[in-house]
Amino acid sequence: MLRAAAKGDIRTLEDELLVEHHVDAVESGGNGHSSLHAASEGGQEECVRWLVEKGCDVNIVSTKHRHTPLHIAGSAAVAVALLEAGASAGARDKMRQTPLQRFRSIKISGDKATRLLAQQIVDVLAAWVPSLGLSLSLAVSLSLSVESVESVCLSLSASLALASLSLALTRRG
Repeated sequence: MLRAAAKGDIRTLEDELLVEHHVDAVESGGNGHSSLHAASEGGQEECVRWLVEKGCDVNIVSTKHRHTPLHIAGSAAVAVALLEAGASAGARDKMRQTPLQRFRSIKISGDKATRLLAQQIVDVLAAWVPSLGLSLSLAVSLSLSVESVESVCLSLSASLALASLSLALTRRG
């Protein structure tokens, strides 16, 4: 099933699904990827959408690196399909990286084609979760870690919410 998913071969997946009846089956050995991982990493958007439609868990975690399919998305279109299906942009892998952080590090260290793909996926993730995009922009400009900026943003959001509530109560009373 993994090879068929990586190639986007939906016909073979349909045949195997009728036999196995389990779309979230994980390979034994290797990275412990599911069919959805394989389709995601292979950049097979149509296959990703089909597997999700058939009931694959978009947040399934690989056994070796604890990657979700979003962590290893092979194209921006796949990242969008996974996010639309409810994939968590905040999921953390074995290295405690979110998909955005993982692709940001790839963007810095990969070859030219890999950096271009990583940048496209970073753009998708940053647009999908604006607070992550803001955190990333602030972290880069201030040379801080994304986690520390996210913590500050959450604290500011909570403080602003409390201030708004306090102001509303003061006006009422």
